[in-house]
Amino acid sequence: SCSVPVGHADDAPLVPYMHAQQCACTQPNCAAVFPAAPVPSMPSVPYYNATQRRRASAVKAMHDILGHPSDSYLSQLLDKNSIYGCPYTSRDVRTMRALYGPCEACVKGKTVADTPLDVATTTRVAERPGQHLVVDIVFLTITTRNGDPVPIPMLISADEFSDYIHVIRLASKNTDDVWKTLEEVILWYQNLDWKVEKVTSDRENVLESLRPYLERFASGRINLSHPGTGKHAKLVERFVGIVRQKFRSTKAACWFTVPQFLFLFLMLDVARWLNTM
Repeated sequence: SCSVPVGHADDAPLVPYMHAQQCACTQPNCAAVFPAAPVPSMPSVPYYNATQRRRASAVKAMHDILGHPSDSYLSQLLDKNSIYGCPYTSRDVRTMRALYGPCEACVKGKTVADTPLDVATTTRVAERPGQHLVVDIVFLTITTRNGDPVPIPMLISADEFSDYIHVIRLASKNTDDVWKTLEEVILWYQNLDWKVEKVTSDRENVLESLRPYLERFASGRINLSHPGTGKHAKLVERFVGIVRQKFRSTKAACWFTVPQFLFLFLMLDVARWLNTM
């Protein structure tokens, strides 16, 4: 008989034995067997064959190459055949998420939750490319070897109709340098026979001082407007936020620590990836 009292059988060391638990006491030839412990139920996992897993792996690589777009946007690109010769669909995107889970780089890049924009803000007023440009000046801060922060001014311009983005480094933040850069962007659209009619920016003093330049350049045919504060200001912040978020996601996805002197080139690549989609 087992040396462990029946009333204290739960105190005995037990080892799994088939569908029951066998006593592990030191008594030789102990035949005491206790009722089996409940077997935890395994979560149901969908079965994916080798082809589905291979397609999901390819879509995951595509997600990384394209600069970590959202799943809904990537699904639209695939279902509408926007990527020439791509055989994958939104079903492969869902399979990718079921197999690999959420993208860690996207989670790190999205520091704040997306807030839906107001209908008046998201409604497009432009009827063709280049008609309405949204511009803003942002600073990309890098640290020197001595530990001193150095802000690099950059001009971000986005076309409201096509979402085409220009990211150009500014020599400085004075009015002349900003105007030279903005003039290059306007001429880029005009060389494609897309006339710029409206430029929207925030109320920075430098951007406000561009008004006389625009009047001399286009004889008053280009209107410089400021959305002010509130829901209209989101028109400018929307494009700037997209570039910043994709920059953080791409930097987090790198398997090495990106040197700070490459931040500018990484920001330019982010704009190029966004323009390819």
